[in-house]
Amino acid sequence: MKKVILASLLCWSLSAAIVVTNRGSNTDSGLPVDVLFTNTTGHSIVAFVSYNAAVEGGGIAVTLNPSNAPMTCGTPVAGTAITTNICYVHTSPAGVTGVEIDSNNEVRLNLSVITVSGLNNAVPDATNSNTGVASSTVTTNSVTPATASNLVVAIGAWTVNDYSSGPTNGFTRLTQTGGGAVFQESAYLIQSSATAKSAGYTLTAGINWAAAIAVFGAPTSGPTNAQRSAGFFMGPP
Repeated sequence: MKKVILASLLCWSLSAAIVVTNRGSNTDSGLPVDVLFTNTTGHSIVAFVSYNAAVEGGGIAVTLNPSNAPMTCGTPVAGTAITTNICYVHTSPAGVTGVEIDSNNEVRLNLSVITVSGLNNAVPDATNSNTGVASSTVTTNSVTPATASNLVVAIGAWTVNDYSSGPTNGFTRLTQTGGGAVFQESAYLIQSSATAKSAGYTLTAGINWAAAIAVFGAPTSGPTNAQRSAGFFMGPP
């Protein structure tokens, strides 16, 4: 007797569903910068930040509202008069109403935020960065995911509002933010394969820039041993 594959079972996903929600962007100089939203408890929060000067005596703080709990941030990517970073928190607690970036120096601060469901509660699979001086071609360099289901996030920031095009390689562009001498572009890409990726931008003139990229893994799922024993997902004998 041939084993029958039920059509509904063919819809089984080998990857967990990653869902990204854009929570907006904000910028200011000399004041804390907030992006406010209604958070879903347990989701991940990713913040893209940039600023235009060296920060002394405590540096930059990226925190959750209203608790002031710190987010986890990577190593700042310091270019010439421009710095970027990517911060995150997984399994966000109840009561979060937004994200804030602050500094003890009067510098221009940029902030963009997304919330994400479906990620592993873990550090990034990989990170990378790059900087340029008097250059019109921006690239983050590449990261390679450790899992087939993954989310790649990227940021580029520069000292003049000279954006021309990007992001490259299929990334979804978030809202540009910035002012003064720092302008920020952020983007994300949901993947269903462990493919190395970078993000790039083209500027209208050669200026100073800094860029960063990170990739977060997500759980994978498939038929259980019991389902396999029962003959699911099997072709004709």
